[in-house]
Amino acid sequence: MKTGFVVLAGLVALAPLLRAENEVGFLERYALAADRAQALAELTPGTEDYYYYHALFYENTGQSEKLAGVLDLWKKRFPNSDRRKIIDAREALLAYPADSGRTLQFLKQRFGLQFHDEQEARDRKPNLPTRLDPARVARSVYLKRALENDSNLGGLSQVALERLLRDNTPISPAQRRALLGKLTWPDVPGLVEAVVADLQTKESRGFGEFPIHKALLPEQLDAVAAKVPEVKEARAYVEARLRKLAPGADADAEFDPATRDAWLDRLWTYAQTLPPVFNTLKAQILALRLESDRARGLYDKARFLEYLKLPRPMDYVNPQMLARLGDGRWRVDTGKGDFGDIIGSEGIGNDEALVRDYFLHLFATEDAWEPYRDNVREKWLKAVFAEAKIVNGAGDAERWASLLTPAEFQALKDRVDLDFAPGNALFPAPGDAVQLKLFVKNAPKLIVKVYEINTVSFYLQQKRPLNTDLALDGLMANAEQTREFHESPFRRTEAVFDFPEMKDKRGAWVVEFIGGGKSSRALIRKGEWRVTQQPGAAGDWVSVLDEANAPLKDAVIWLDGRKFTADAQTGRVLLPFAEKQGRKPMVVMDGQQTFASLANLEQSAEEYQLDAQFHVEREQLLAGRKATLAVRTALWAGEPAEGARVPLELLKEPKLTLTSTTLDGISTTQEIPAPKLEAGALFTHEFTVPDRLARLSAVLSGKVEQLTKGGEKRTLEASAAWELNGIIKTEQTADGHLSRFGGEYVYEALGRNGEPLADQTVVFEFWRP
Repeated sequence: MKTGFVVLAGLVALAPLLRAENEVGFLERYALAADRAQALAELTPGTEDYYYYHALFYENTGQSEKLAGVLDLWKKRFPNSDRRKIIDAREALLAYPADSGRTLQFLKQRFGLQFHDEQEARDRKPNLPTRLDPARVARSVYLKRALENDSNLGGLSQVALERLLRDNTPISPAQRRALLGKLTWPDVPGLVEAVVADLQTKESRGFGEFPIHKALLPEQLDAVAAKVPEVKEARAYVEARLRKLAPGADADAEFDPATRDAWLDRLWTYAQTLPPVFNTLKAQILALRLESDRARGLYDKARFLEYLKLPRPMDYVNPQMLARLGDGRWRVDTGKGDFGDIIGSEGIGNDEALVRDYFLHLFATEDAWEPYRDNVREKWLKAVFAEAKIVNGAGDAERWASLLTPAEFQALKDRVDLDFAPGNALFPAPGDAVQLKLFVKNAPKLIVKVYEINTVSFYLQQKRPLNTDLALDGLMANAEQTREFHESPFRRTEAVFDFPEMKDKRGAWVVEFIGGGKSSRALIRKGEWRVTQQPGAAGDWVSVLDEANAPLKDAVIWLDGRKFTADAQTGRVLLPFAEKQGRKPMVVMDGQQTFASLANLEQSAEEYQLDAQFHVEREQLLAGRKATLAVRTALWAGEPAEGARVPLELLKEPKLTLTSTTLDGISTTQEIPAPKLEAGALFTHEFTVPDRLARLSAVLSGKVEQLTKGGEKRTLEASAAWELNGIIKTEQTADGHLSRFGGEYVYEALGRNGEPLADQTVVFEFWRP
């Protein structure tokens, strides 16, 4: 038996290899070799084949110490190797003659065998414990078993995994990697140390391998980088660090300049520490900040010079600078963004207009262009320098003409500028005075026309946002002014225009500047109505708010061609349910219809739900006895968690249906028409429990009229069911019940009639978080 057993085990071990590899080159040489130890020299150390055949050789030759050493190295190198499990199984089976307990324990674990039956002895009570020993369910017992038998920690919950770190429990490198792969939350003491220890192993694939890496808190990311400096250059690390710098959910970086600038400053402070391979990211951050500054009329020279130093393949960039840097990885990729979804940039694209504007501003007060020629092409720089001096009237224009070609000089002279200056207010309040600054060049006579837009009429007809593309031909301006400029056609001057007719008013105006054969338009919007929505019993209650979030008491809303006015007491507007839920545009205006805004509303559909909670005491469900069913009811428009509670009077023809089914499959139904349902009150019904009851079900139903469907009635239902006496359908004669008496839990084994069953073996399985 022993020899046959060994041969069978060997065939079982080799069969997977023969199936997995259609060629048997080394396997044949090893099997037929006169000296198998010499054949092993062909194998490469550290490979699966090396460990497998050495372990097989040591096992067949009885070299247990060498076998143990190979298995230990194998487990560290390949912790989840299926081939190693084959050798472990062979070793456990072959050990049976010498250590049967080990083999039997292996078989129990491998096949999940349990032997809980106790031998029954006539006229003798079994010696069974009646209390659970707390030491047997202590956490340390479970933890030891989990760590010894599972390198993947598959049996541990999130709570247990986090506790491993908190308690600094010794675990293997493979278990540490499994732990990091399963963790979901970063606020765990000891996590940084575990991440650092794993990153320093050969098995690590670098930062970002596990989701928990990107979930680390900012201070944790910094701590990891301090101990493992090379992660600073990993894209996954940079991405995680950038995300931690984003504004909070309540901050508005798009329309709040202070929030936006603070965010960009945080980004740049971090980006400065990154190596040149992240120059594209740096350029994007600086470009965003330069644009933000320029929109407010600010020009930061130091920040602009930092931007110029970043190499990028643009026509104005000095090619010698690109040649000096050499490595193409350092150049800014202008065609696409880097981490654009995080910083809100699609790439810098062609930034020549931005750079040109900054130079024109700087050169207006500077006397030389030479300090910038290391980064900027000389010819391009001279032309911009000359233009800045000429349009600002710095000295004799003929002096600077030598820096331009005759064609460039003539084009500059003929050019007409009607450009809005940076720094104009983007969102003036209704009470603000309106002022526009305009750069004017080569326009001796400038006509300024102001058209006031009837926002009520426009939104009702167009149902689209206002823009400068309005057709003004044929319309008469509400106000008009003319201004003359006597400067040289080269001179570019800043003109300021005030519009007193717009002060202390809500409204929208289009201002058109016409001169020198060119026109420019500005759209001025002062004030905006906004809406908030709350579900109600008959539709959506909409509150209209002004710029200061104060409610508008006399609000009017036009939706789908219908006019809805505000409730006199609440100031809210009730919009009826729609036949189908969807987002719709609506026009919001004041009661006098002097000003309107366009808003969007997710109009709710007319959907009702009946919510009923049923309760019956199981102790009352005894054959022939009286039992009481209690029902608490509510009617909702929309989902109970998000909708609005509506009066129960809307539920027509209510009825309660009670159905009892016996173990023989016989069902009896009882209907209770028009039960008295009241919000917040219990409705009770007493009934007689039939014999051999197996299932009891209760259904509360009624009908609701849907006005959006012409008064069509829809049936609503809520139900509950109870299963009883299920043990009678089976061969089982007893069941267990866990009860609490005082401060202790007691497990009772009871028969079908509730009789206690003593001296029975009960097997418990425990799970600890």
